Amino acid sequence: MSDTVTLKVSIPKGTYRAVQQVAEQRHKTEAEVVIEAVQAFLEKSQPDPLLGLFADEPDLIDEIASEAMRGRENTPLRLSGAAGG
Repeated sequence: MSDTVTLKVSIPKGTYRAVQQVAEQRHKTEAEVVIEAVQAFLEKSQPDPLLGLFADEPDLIDEIASEAMRGRENTPLRLSGAAGG
């Protein structure tokens, strides 16, 4: 069994009623609903692991962007006069 901590919190009555309703609908305890909500919030709060991945490589990123722009200049994404509707 994992370690647990007991935490006493005060929430607005309307929020508590919503937790009760969700708990009934999902056949879970109120505590389980609150824990799931907190876990979902924390997961969304985590930074994107790819964000800043190349922060220490500005020259590499500049070269990649320059290469992409050269490719775009030499090979347009759309061809004029193409058949279509």
